[in-house]
Amino acid sequence: MEYFAVQTLTYVKSHLADPLTLKALAARAHMSPASFGPRFKRATGQTAYQAILHARLMQAQLLLRTTRATIVSIAWAVGFHNHSHFTHLFRQRFGLTPEAYRWQAHQTTTVDTLTVVMALWPRLGPEQQADLLAQMEAAVAGHGAV
Repeated sequence: MEYFAVQTLTYVKSHLADPLTLKALAARAHMSPASFGPRFKRATGQTAYQAILHARLMQAQLLLRTTRATIVSIAWAVGFHNHSHFTHLFRQRFGLTPEAYRWQAHQTTTVDTLTVVMALWPRLGPEQQADLLAQMEAAVAGHGAV
């Protein structure tokens, strides 16, 4: 991949909350928008808009899985300033609303955690079992993950 495209993608990923326009990205690459657009597409296989959208949605997906931030705050953090637009694009990409995705990801994580605990339980000593039970009870009380 061309160096300017790698630099552009890196910049996009670290500035998701900022307004990212073709004109601004072209200026960063020292190109006109008319030359930047086609060169970027040839180098990456996607338009600059598609690359920005992909990066924003992938980061939103990660934040939904790993944080308790509200859907609206996640949308804003990744550059969507309209909740319904964010929800529409997220559903279009992943087949679920952000809320449904978070719920499903939490269910999967809970099942995975319980599977690991059940597999390890017979190998743990009484103190380790007691510590693990205390951690699990605290997680359930705080609705967190173990």
